[in-house]
Amino acid sequence: MSSMTTDKGIDIEPLDLDNYGTWSKRMKYLLIHKGLWKTTFGEETTEASVHQKAQALICLNVKDHHLTTLDACETAKEAWDTLEKIYKARSVARKLQLKKELNNLKKGPSEPLPKYIARAKTIWSDLLATGHDIKSSEVVLSVLAGLPKEYETLVAILEASDKELDLDEVQAKLLHVEQRLTRQEEQETSAYLARGFKKAPTKIGRPPSKTTSND
Repeated sequence: MSSMTTDKGIDIEPLDLDNYGTWSKRMKYLLIHKGLWKTTFGEETTEASVHQKAQALICLNVKDHHLTTLDACETAKEAWDTLEKIYKARSVARKLQLKKELNNLKKGPSEPLPKYIARAKTIWSDLLATGHDIKSSEVVLSVLAGLPKEYETLVAILEASDKELDLDEVQAKLLHVEQRLTRQEEQETSAYLARGFKKAPTKIGRPPSKTTSND
């Protein structure tokens, strides 16, 4: 998906229909970076241009279908509040869809763990944007449930813990497991290649055939 370049080295994905959670956070930090964030909660200023710049920056970072709605807004605060109201009042169907995505979250076979966690965080952020109050521990449980069996020992330990599960802390622990699994796979591959097999072993099926000499 294309992004809008708003400053040197700063790219914001324009607001569409289903990315308000991440868009609003990135837009907030961009406005802070520009010294314009206070305009979104109506802070008085003698410079009308400050509000105009903030309003323009918001409107330049949305898809075309939002422009009609924003054209009716007279200030940056009104534009920001209008978008927030629209997306926090999204339909129950959208909220249920996001909850289903979180509950059915699965790590892909070759998907890096940070990318998997990032997907969970995006769903979490979008749920919060709909007004659904969901705790970090609930997201953690969905993340753990979607991991393959290679992680089952650590998952069992974490699920049995009485401590409130924090997603960032859990991610750090899971990364240790991923690194160990990567090293183990590399060692197994090297061992098989050293023994003369054509390629590394597969998890299912017969072991790979050995190389043969034509001499």
